[in-house]
This record gives sequence, C-alpha cells and structure tokens, in this order.
Amino acid sequence: MLEEAARIDGAGAFRTYLMIMFPLAKPAMLVVFLFSVVWHWNDLFEPNMYLLVPEYFNLEQNMAFFNGNANLEGQQAASSVSTGTLGMAPTLQNQIMAGVMLTILPVLILYMFTQRYFVESVERTGIAGE
Repeated sequence: MLEEAARIDGAGAFRTYLMIMFPLAKPAMLVVFLFSVVWHWNDLFEPNMYLLVPEYFNLEQNMAFFNGNANLEGQQAASSVSTGTLGMAPTLQNQIMAGVMLTILPVLILYMFTQRYFVESVERTGIAGE
C-alpha cells in the first residue's frame, strides 16, 4: 500500500526503500541488534571452546572462574571453622554479586538508550493490515 502510494508520487524503488521502508524497519532491526548483543555478551560456551588461557578470558568466563574459586574458598573456610556451618561466607557472596552487577551493567545501559525503539517495535506488531 505504501509502495503503491510512493510509486504514484513518482518515487523509484531505491527512494521508496530509503524514505519509506527503511524508517519503518529501523525499530525491528534495532531490536534484533539488541538481542544479538545480549546473546553474545552472555555467551559462555563458544568462548570456552577457543579461549583456554585465563588472561584472555571474557567477563562470563571470569565470573564462572571466580564463582568456582569462591565456592572452594567458602567450603574450605566452613570445614575449618566448624562442621555445622552451611553456605558461603557473606563476603564471598557479596563479591560474586558485585561481579555479576558489573557484568550486567553495560547491557542495562545499552537497553536504557534503546528502550524507545524496543517498545515501538513491539507496538508495531499489533497493527492489523487492511
């Protein structure tokens, strides 16, 4: 419908795409970009296949490594203090939570700037044709 109106107004195929179709598709493309960034940011499996040296680990690998070390230290501390102690020491959990927050923070900041387009693309899915 919009293509036909542009053709009647004298716009060619390239101008129709540039002036009508591309602006309508921008929110959807931005949402796909946002989902892709979040997917790759949180990916742990693929970097584990390629990055084997701890100095080259990404954030997710470092968090898994840090969590494993914190659990080990917590178990050692609990076994040395008393046998009735359960769970990790509170300082270790606080460090893990702070690391997770720093890992999530860039994605949250990106979402704050792209939230308008995300909502706009969701709203456009409810538009009924003809």
